[in-house]
Amino acid sequence: MTPRKMGGYVTRQALTDAINANTEIGESLNRLVTENPTPHRAAVLVAKASTALNRNYSALIELNRIVNSKTNP
Repeated sequence: MTPRKMGGYVTRQALTDAINANTEIGESLNRLVTENPTPHRAAVLVAKASTALNRNYSALIELNRIVNSKTNP
């Protein structure tokens, strides 16, 4: 397998995934605060934020692997 590098496809994809997940988290939490949702809708918004948080974490772990592979060969 080709080593992953800073600025490469995997790096850009992980960064995009983290940004998109962070946006979804913010939108879900903002809607939770501003919309006065029903209990069911509130649960859906919290679940969306939670799953997006997990995607964000996974993307950041991948970025961390790439950075650490460059600093600690």
